[in-house]
Amino acid sequence: MTELIPWIHDEINRMRRDMDYLLSRCWPDLGADLLMGGFSGGLSLEVFQTEDAMTIKAVMPGVDPEDLEISVRDEKLTIKGCKKETSVQEGGFYQRVEKKLRSFCRSVPLPSRARIGEIRAMLHGGILTIVVPKWKPRETRLIKIEVD
Repeated sequence: MTELIPWIHDEINRMRRDMDYLLSRCWPDLGADLLMGGFSGGLSLEVFQTEDAMTIKAVMPGVDPEDLEISVRDEKLTIKGCKKETSVQEGGFYQRVEKKLRSFCRSVPLPSRARIGEIRAMLHGGILTIVVPKWKPRETRLIKIEVD
């Protein structure tokens, strides 16, 4: 019976390593964000396309435009930012100030025919709107061939 104990420990340790690896690949920052009281990446987006442009909308009340960073790299548009919250609670002989910093990051693949130099972003009323214009296809011309 004593011969089985080291084998069981080896198998359990191997399974623990495999599960840790799997969880770190699927949710790399899960543990840190849950301990910090927030969940980064929680930015929900609404993406829709027309023939002329792709539009991305995100609701982000209380986010300062200086705390937003929008970048394009490798045909992906990335939105990074943070929301700062401060609450003050005053009592008889004390004042409690609580500050929270919640960060978010989200990437969206761009269409292959996007005009990166003409991307516009607007933050109005807590709604971020990003418009990515697309290249228009060239007009096709019909050429008649005359047969002699």
